[in-house]
Amino acid sequence: MPGTNEMAGMNLSVCVCLEADWSRSRAIARSFTAAPAFCCGGDRRGTGGGAREQTAGDVVNNCSEDERRNLELIGKWGADGSAHDEYQQKFKDITQSDKHIFQSSFVPLRLISNINGENKVLWQNPTPSSSRFCRPIRTRFIHETEDIIKDEYAYIENQIQNLKATVVPEVEGNNFIVKHTLTPTMVDGKVCNAVTENKCTTRCYICNLTSANFNDLTKRGEEDPETFKFGLSILHARIRFFEHLLKVAYKLPIKQYQIGKEDTENKKIVSNRKKEIQESFKSAMYLSVDVVKQGFGTTNTGNVSRRCFSAPEKFSEITGINLNLILKLAVLLEVISSGFKVNTDRFAKYCRETAELYEKQSESKAVHRGRTTGEKEKDKRRESEKEEMKHQDSQLELCSPSDTSDAPGVTYS
Repeated sequence: MPGTNEMAGMNLSVCVCLEADWSRSRAIARSFTAAPAFCCGGDRRGTGGGAREQTAGDVVNNCSEDERRNLELIGKWGADGSAHDEYQQKFKDITQSDKHIFQSSFVPLRLISNINGENKVLWQNPTPSSSRFCRPIRTRFIHETEDIIKDEYAYIENQIQNLKATVVPEVEGNNFIVKHTLTPTMVDGKVCNAVTENKCTTRCYICNLTSANFNDLTKRGEEDPETFKFGLSILHARIRFFEHLLKVAYKLPIKQYQIGKEDTENKKIVSNRKKEIQESFKSAMYLSVDVVKQGFGTTNTGNVSRRCFSAPEKFSEITGINLNLILKLAVLLEVISSGFKVNTDRFAKYCRETAELYEKQSESKAVHRGRTTGEKEKDKRRESEKEEMKHQDSQLELCSPSDTSDAPGVTYS
């Protein structure tokens, strides 16, 4: 998946089983890597899985001279804005204010040696979604607007294009030469829409389809390969998947996703249904969901989403959402956040099976983007394989995961 190395391997037959215990879904997902359905193999840490975990000194001492001169540091960068209360202080320029902050940051992901097309992982970030290794690039007291986003994107990309390899001198005289690869995957939908000049908030910036066509699986918009570099934001995906199911649950009594401005009767029904669901979450799971917090968005956080997806039976009971749909979305979230390489063919198939559960309710942009990215990655891999077979005599060895049985499809209503 472009710009993201947070992939997973799982046993599909167990994950989809309706009787599976998902109270420890994240731990279960990790244990499934021994019999993968999505996984193409490989150690997420890149240590080789020896009896003793290698230290930084071991890795350096084991590097050959060629490896020392062909190192590549892969990282991700992104930018976001935030609003805050103004402090009682005076600026020299009266037009300046500390009410808004806009910052771009960088996170290193993986250090590899690249010799003749063969990659060897020397180090991998154990917490790629954490702020532990996050470093700021530039901070400005300015409001996040479309023009500011474009300006910051051009500013960072211009610096990336002009980056030179870093030479790290070593005591014995053998220098380490590291080149840098950065991808803009730490971005939200607002940044992606601004950079791709997508003016419609209901339009997918990747395939240009609108939400009215998301459920029509026969329609495939023309994708712009340049948009793949934005990847998938895992934290945003968790929150948006959760919020999407909440919105569907609110509107289950009226069986329609969009409500007209003059439809006061259905609005009242949805409002009452929302209060019932919020009270049920509070009493059954001690969670405050979809409550607006002044200056901080809502109470829908990544931790709230994890709690709900880790208890799918209770989640389904409270919302009335099909249990099979909740389980499948939970699997997709675990796949993109585990750190393993994914078999894109099986992942694309699983995404499509999830999409087929939708009938009357429309997919959200986040769910649509997560599903279609898997399908597009499968197409990209096939095209890449065709090109390699034209230039190589040997057959490319593909991953052949063990056969697994899928759970029967459940009609979503």
